[in-house]
Amino acid sequence: MKLPVLEFIRRFLQHILPRGFKKVCHYGFLSGRNKEVLLRLHYILGTVELKPEDEPTFEPWIPTCPKYGKVMQLFKILEPVHSRASPTSKT
Repeated sequence: MKLPVLEFIRRFLQHILPRGFKKVCHYGFLSGRNKEVLLRLHYILGTVELKPEDEPTFEPWIPTCPKYGKVMQLFKILEPVHSRASPTSKT
């Protein structure tokens, strides 16, 4: 694919975070240190199908707010949005 220089730079700059922002994937339950928590979340949300022998043997985990210690509630599960192609592009 050939792009004009300014369009290439525009697309490239979309991947650079503004000063003071942090990449979300390195914090919270998506952190590499929290593989067990992530497995629990997948199991609770039903996004992973486990075989009976793979069924986890842990106590139910209730997410709590790290700042206030109160129980967090799940309101809605959002479907992923695929925004790679523009709505007007034709394949």
